Amino acid sequence: MKRSTQPVANASRCPAESNFLSQEIQDLIVRTRRVTDDRVLRLPHVREKVGRANATIWKDVSEGTFPPPVRIGPRAVGWRNSELAAWLEACSIASRTRQPIDMKVFIAQLIAPKGTENVQ
Repeated sequence: MKRSTQPVANASRCPAESNFLSQEIQDLIVRTRRVTDDRVLRLPHVREKVGRANATIWKDVSEGTFPPPVRIGPRAVGWRNSELAAWLEACSIASRTRQPIDMKVFIAQLIAPKGTENVQ
């Protein structure tokens, strides 16, 4: 059986069998939440960092499979660098293991307000 090298980036493309997140992914969420000195990146830098087009980024945000931006002004948004790094790491883990990651669950837990997270 040939193993796919495609990363499991979207739950809609590669649904997980359950909402369970592996210990490695749970630890990634905990590490990301501990970041206190975080940069906010604007869309051009996000595009460069993740290698995706604007439309794909916004589509994935609307599907809940990519970290949503934070409002930094009345007409400006940006993304937390630590959340993007965690998303990239989760994609990397998913592409190198046979266990799919439900990215919707991962993103929901990653962006949950501190103290309300429910890491499984």
